[in-house]
Order: sequence, then structure tokens, then C-alpha cells
Amino acid sequence: FTYTGHIEFQLYADITTTISAGATTFKWTITPDSLTVTDLTATKDIDAFLAGTVITMVGTATTDAALATTGVGNKMGWQISKVLATCITSGIIAVVMGAATAGAVTHHIRWRPITPGATVA
Repeated sequence: FTYTGHIEFQLYADITTTISAGATTFKWTITPDSLTVTDLTATKDIDAFLAGTVITMVGTATTDAALATTGVGNKMGWQISKVLATCITSGIIAVVMGAATAGAVTHHIRWRPITPGATVA
């Protein structure tokens, strides 16, 4: 996702096709105004996660944050950790996956502008 201005957001992802066996890592990052990439979550191994599993961000937006994963009973809506982000020109919210073998993940963002004219695409 790309964003401009000051926003508050929450991230979650759906495993839409089962991830095949083998080490597959997952984490979210943010880069404001082409500056330093910052991890929003710690790296999580999503090896063999089944279709229908939801990945949510819990804890605080630091490198110590963890990803909660389960097929049912996920923290959703206001319970997912919120992140405040700001940039002048454009920022990037990204997922970093390593050693992806097979499977598919759909990413979602819930956001609201903090300043007039803030956008997410």
C-alpha cells in the first residue's frame, strides 16, 4: 500500500491458498518518504498455513511486535493493533515474504485519515 499524509491503520491478511510446506517467512514493514524501512512486526514462519487462516498484527508497532495466527477466533476490527504513520510525499506499507514456495495471501488495510487530504492506495 502507498500512503500520503498522516493516517491511522490496521493490517490483516487472509491465506487464500494453503502455503506449501517449507520455511516461508512473513512480516510487515513501513517506509515513510523513501527513508529507512522499519519493521512493523517480527518475522513469522507461515509454513503450511491453511487456506482460511487470518494473520493479524498484535502488540505495538516495533520490531518486538508479534503476528497472531489462527484459523478461527482472530482479533478483528478495533482489537487489531493500530499504527499511526505520517509522511510528506508518499510512504509505503509493505509485506516481506521470504522463501515463498506455493500458496496465496490477500492483504487488507483498514485506515482513517488523521489530516485532511491523507490517502491510501
